[in-house]
Amino acid sequence: MARAAYTRFPSNEAFASTYAYSLHLQGKTKDGLKVLEFLKPAQLEQPGVAVYYGALLAANGDGSRVKQYLAIAEAGQLLPEERAIAERARKQR
Repeated sequence: MARAAYTRFPSNEAFASTYAYSLHLQGKTKDGLKVLEFLKPAQLEQPGVAVYYGALLAANGDGSRVKQYLAIAEAGQLLPEERAIAERARKQR
């Protein structure tokens, strides 16, 4: 479902971040990062997107940018599940 939504609307940051995270959960973190990197910087800086971008960056070992995106995410309103993702990513870097 995430892939289908993303395929129809690839510039929608909610669909892109959901699809990217689903790729990450399938062990395809680099593919998920490619999806997110097609978004505009302003889209990546939305808290609900930044949390997933930070998590994928952490899983990929890119510690230099993880802190930046997790800080953006945590400054916004996140779902409890998203806060847990941010916490795991923070420990991972």
